[in-house]
Amino acid sequence: MVFEREQIDSGIVKTTIDGVMDLDMSLSSLNDLRNFVHENRLFEAVIHTENASIDVSYNEVGPLITKALEIFNNLDAGAIAFVTDDDTIFGLCRQLQMQLENDKVQVTVFRREQTAMNWLQEIKDSV
Repeated sequence: MVFEREQIDSGIVKTTIDGVMDLDMSLSSLNDLRNFVHENRLFEAVIHTENASIDVSYNEVGPLITKALEIFNNLDAGAIAFVTDDDTIFGLCRQLQMQLENDKVQVTVFRREQTAMNWLQEIKDSV
């Protein structure tokens, strides 16, 4: 299992990454994410385990960003919380944050899962 996604009771999607996410796997994950958009809203926690790594080159990021923006730009509201203890993944997620965030979808990177879940619930309850 590289990624596993589940809808949790609070209406938040929890995606756990436990392995190497390459470009094909990342694009597949985004295609799957469309199934979790509800009433044109999406609230997702992306949890990177200690075994998670990202194998996407700088040149490959473009198609990934384009695919993500196809989803996020059509939402009425949403929030994405990336969670990781790894400094490299944290930095990569911060770069994604800058490229993905818009006036309807907030993106933030966290070190602790519970803090991220609380933030997502607060955003979800406010829209």
